[in-house]
Amino acid sequence: MDKKNIILIPIDFSEESIVAIKYAKLTAPMFNANIHLIHVIESKNPILQLISDDDKSIIREKIIKKINTIIKDYLSEDIINTSFSIENGNLIESILKKQRALDAKLIIVGTTGSKDIRKKIIGSNALRIIREAECPVISIKSKNSIKSITKIVLPLDTSKVTTQKVEHGIFFAKYFNAKVHLVSVETGDNFIESDTAIQQLEATANHFSKQDIPCTIKLLKAPTSSSKMAKAILEYTYKQQANLIMIMTSEESGKKQFDVGSLAKEIIH
Repeated sequence: MDKKNIILIPIDFSEESIVAIKYAKLTAPMFNANIHLIHVIESKNPILQLISDDDKSIIREKIIKKINTIIKDYLSEDIINTSFSIENGNLIESILKKQRALDAKLIIVGTTGSKDIRKKIIGSNALRIIREAECPVISIKSKNSIKSITKIVLPLDTSKVTTQKVEHGIFFAKYFNAKVHLVSVETGDNFIESDTAIQQLEATANHFSKQDIPCTIKLLKAPTSSSKMAKAILEYTYKQQANLIMIMTSEESGKKQFDVGSLAKEIIH
């Protein structure tokens, strides 16, 4: 029997983490995967330093009960096996360490779109997970359940289109039988001509067409600003009523690409 892959889901019992679990149910068969939930009790929490070990044990038991309830409510009816762990320590480091220990093939993390300072920290954590994890990361922003993926937006830097990005896009599109919208953003300091950018988008779209995947292309224009570029991509995504934005993160020659860092952070927030 083939060994199952693992999808890792950090949970904090928020609506966003529940949506991440629901999305994992869609994705698990795609990766031939089981699900592992991780909850991190941050060691620097000042409240924990003021309570007794007995009280800490009571808190841990309550957390276990809540996790088991979540598994029963959202995952028990599926053939997907679910496990969980409760870790003490730094939130991000604990998640990354668990990913390596389990050799998880995917992390799914829920984030918010709130401007609230406390919630923006969650978004920053998601960005760090995306940057440092040794596997792909899917960031779920919506509080609404995703029943299916029908339209995928794939932002590309037309000067650095890689085979890996195209293959990932094809993989997801085929599994979900989804339409792909290739999009690039032309800014004031882009040195690539619009005609050339369109040609490269068309060439990339041709790879999808050869796989019988419906595909469109769009070259957006925006000021030279990560927030403006992200806004242009998000507005296009909403207009197309897409369910998923695929942000590929990588580095070449020490330089962060078009879709890494501040732009990714703006989209996640």
